[in-house]
Parts: sequence; structure tokens; C-alpha cells
Amino acid sequence: MKTQSKPHIVIFAGGRGNKNLFFEMKKQTKSFSELSVIINGLDDGASTGEIRRLFNYKAHGISDFLKAILSLSPKIELINALESRFPTVNSFEDRLFLYRNLHKMLYKDFIPSDLSPLSKIPDKTRKTIVKKLIILFDYFYQTRDEIIDIEDFKIGNMLFATMLVENSLDFNKAISSFSKFCNLNDKIAIYENSSSVRYLSGLLKNGTLLPNEASVVLTRTTDSIRDIYQMTNPITMNQIRKLSSIEIEDKINFLKSLRNLPVCNDDVKEKILKGDMIVYGS
Repeated sequence: MKTQSKPHIVIFAGGRGNKNLFFEMKKQTKSFSELSVIINGLDDGASTGEIRRLFNYKAHGISDFLKAILSLSPKIELINALESRFPTVNSFEDRLFLYRNLHKMLYKDFIPSDLSPLSKIPDKTRKTIVKKLIILFDYFYQTRDEIIDIEDFKIGNMLFATMLVENSLDFNKAISSFSKFCNLNDKIAIYENSSSVRYLSGLLKNGTLLPNEASVVLTRTTDSIRDIYQMTNPITMNQIRKLSSIEIEDKINFLKSLRNLPVCNDDVKEKILKGDMIVYGS
């Protein structure tokens, strides 16, 4: 009897929506020959959006790649450490305290209480993370002459951003570096669906503008989305003001004029064509 070969599985994945699926799949690596996870880089919420700004809007959103890689990593304590984040602050005094703790963390071998999961990983790994964060802070200070506002920043996002810097903003190389750091199984690979950097906006049927990916994803309304638009740059405040004062058809025409669909990467096309099973994740 002929033995059936193990399938090559291709997943179009978002971020946290596939967390449980990935948790199970990393336990079942003997069941497939290859797992190719394809992710778009449109995320622009919270600290991810701020990092994109700091990179002059020339990089994908990191967050969904980070969530997929951490969900597929076998290193539970490392996952917890990279998912920990700096606290939010409510006053100037709290902000000063936050940056004092940051300085102690980077240069005094100190672990702030909000980042306590860092104490659970090996010292060598933790010190590597700290060294890379110093590289990131120095890069942004040298290129933008500003200190990062680290409020609510996730350690994993910052580490991935450092690997972007180390790889001259080559996102695919940064994915490989971060996947290796997180000890992903050799059968598992994460891919950017396109090397073209794009931003997402949308329009509800009633004409309400959804200016970014976060608003498209998080909007809670009984109205449905008329259309979505990928564009080279995020919509500016001036454009938002213009769109708020024109009719729906004019809005549609204006947004269509900004639309710039990305081109799929060749390696992603190859994985799709060779895949035995294609899954559209949550």
C-alpha cells in the first residue's frame, strides 16, 4: 500500500485570530512536510503604527508577524517575555519614572516590574535583547533626533524593529532573524505577502471614512463596509479634512485615486502553487 506523503500547508494568517490554531500546529509538525504562513503588513495600530512612523512609513506593520511567530515558538518563557510591554503613564512624573526604569534596564541590569517575564529567561538571552534595544534607540535618535515614546510598547515589537535595522529594513530578512531567535521549527516559515509597503483605509456604505487599518478592523457598527483601499502612504489629516466635506461619490473617486495594489512576492506565489492545502485563517 502506498504511503500518502505529508501535506504542505499554506495559511493566510492574521494576528491573534490564529493563535489557538498555531498553538496546536506547532505540536503537530510530524503531520505536515511544510507550513507556510503568509501575512500582510497592513497593521498600523498602537505601537506598531508608531514604529512605522519612526521608519518613515517604509516598513510593514510588525504586530501580526510577531503574533504569528510567537504563537509558533516552542519557547513559552521567551514568548511571555516578548509579549510583555512597557506600562501606560498618566502624568509627567510617571513618564519620568518610566524613562528612569528604562535607563536602569538598558545600562544597570535592572528588570522593571512591568517586564518581570524577562527575569524568567536565561541571562544570556535577556542581555541579547537589551543590547538590541540599545541599537534601536540609538538608530532612531541618530536618524530622527528623537527619543522613542515607549508607553505601551511591546518588547517583541521593539526587538523585531531592531532586526529590521540590522537587516537594512529588509523585512523578509528580519522575519528570518526573528524566527530563528524564537526557535521556530525548520518546517515552519513566515512570509510577507508582498515586499510593497501599503496602508489600509476603508469607507462605510453611509460614507463614513475608516482612515486606517485599526479603524477598519475595530469598527463596531451595523453599517457595512462599502470598499477598502490599499495605498502607498497613510491618509494625512489634510486628506481626512477634505474627505469629511465632500459627497460620497467624490470620496470614492478620491480614495480610488490613492489606491495602489501591491504585487505578490514570487516566493509566496510558489508556496501557494505547491501547497496541498490552503487555509484562510481568522
